[in-house]
Amino acid sequence: MKRRRPVGTAATTSAAARGASSAADSLESTTTTSAAERGRRCCKEGGGGSICEHGRHRSACKECGGTGICEHGRQRTYCKECGGGSICEHGRQRAYCKECGGSGICQHGRVRRSCRECGGSAFCEHGRIRYRCKDCGGRGICEHNRLRNICRECGGSSICEHGRRRRICKDCGGASFCEHGRQRYACKECGGSSICEHGRVRRHCKECGGTGICEHGRLRYFCKECGGAGICEHGRGRHHCKECGGGSICMHSRQRSTCKECGGSGICEHGRTRYTCKECGGSAICEHGRMRYSCKECGGAGVCEHGRQRSKCKECGGSGICAHGRERRFCKECGGSAICEHGRIRYSCKECGGGSICEHGRVRHSCKKCGGSGICEHGRMRYYCKECGGGGICEHGRVRHSCKKCGGSGICEHGRQRRYCKECGGSGICEHGRQRAYCKECGGTGICEHGRVRHSCKKCGGSGICEHGRIRYYCKECGGAAFCEHGRQRSKCKECRGKV
Repeated sequence: MKRRRPVGTAATTSAAARGASSAADSLESTTTTSAAERGRRCCKEGGGGSICEHGRHRSACKECGGTGICEHGRQRTYCKECGGGSICEHGRQRAYCKECGGSGICQHGRVRRSCRECGGSAFCEHGRIRYRCKDCGGRGICEHNRLRNICRECGGSSICEHGRRRRICKDCGGASFCEHGRQRYACKECGGSSICEHGRVRRHCKECGGTGICEHGRLRYFCKECGGAGICEHGRGRHHCKECGGGSICMHSRQRSTCKECGGSGICEHGRTRYTCKECGGSAICEHGRMRYSCKECGGAGVCEHGRQRSKCKECGGSGICAHGRERRFCKECGGSAICEHGRIRYSCKECGGGSICEHGRVRHSCKKCGGSGICEHGRMRYYCKECGGGGICEHGRVRHSCKKCGGSGICEHGRQRRYCKECGGSGICEHGRQRAYCKECGGTGICEHGRVRHSCKKCGGSGICEHGRIRYYCKECGGAAFCEHGRQRSKCKECRGKV
């Protein structure tokens, strides 16, 4: 006996199927429309509703008082003080925390998108960050060939009213400054995230295996052998190269930030570099009145176990020492970047128009007529002035690095000036056994075209010759340093040096 199918079952099933299909199409259509609508709202060129008048997302704009900005002026989700959801228990962004196993960290311990070995998406075909690559026409590069957000002429969003980068401007209360007046992430007292257990910047620490250190023991970005992105075709730092039109070079062919005529942000009201100015309380000056980085008493990171500058210590294999035992950038045989085509130090070469040469033909910072920053109120080099308490004078009243009792770094094991010691193979001694700078056969930089010592040659207008035509050091009228307060030669004055 056949079972009879209920009437209307097929029709009902068909109708249900059509209804489900219609609902799915409607949902898909709604989803597509919603996605398109969201894209339209976030489009700058289309004047989207989510974009404010400053060209930013409305919720993340400080000037508009966006809901995503906290009371500390940071994005709420990334603010440590507000306990932002993106901050992990170690005080870092969760996605980029190695200890938390953040998703943004690759197997090499680097940020995934910025790792070359992983083929990070942030790198272009030229081996640079795509966003900041001039050859690729990166959207972060403006028409002036600089990073758009830090370009003053373009009115970059990161430039404050004082002409500095907003986040590193003390006058604006930049977010990157801690209560000690230093960059928060690099402050040892605050336990900055970039400071390792050895007291150095983590990515630049050799002992920690910092990612910024290459196989040659140098900063990867500035390593010529590794083809670092920071090195241009002329073998110099790209942004400091005049021929490449480096972004940090101003119209006066000087470093933009330290150019007085441009009103560089690095120049303080006293006409000195801000961070090295004692009167301004520069961050680079320690409590002993010396450069923090190279202060032995403070345990400066730049001082090695031998009491010398780490990068210039031969025994430590300093990165600044070449195969010839000289400072790499000042070595002619290595083609050092600081040596010009005339065989002299580039910045102090008159023919090259070196940046440190003033209009009087002298080194700018040590020129009295220019009011050089290196000249103190007593008319001497500030660093070597006893009355000013110059940092170059030790407790014995001698030049610190040349004092035997202090164990000065410039004194070798034979008790002589290291660079002028023949037995030590000092860099200042040439193959003829003379001081390199004053050797005629070597074409020493201290010898002028007349075959005399340059600074004491009248025809060349040497800096050692005063306006009276005498050697400045021995001229009474000029107040030469060789004369004491009694009007006699200092070395022959019994009152100044006692009876012999």
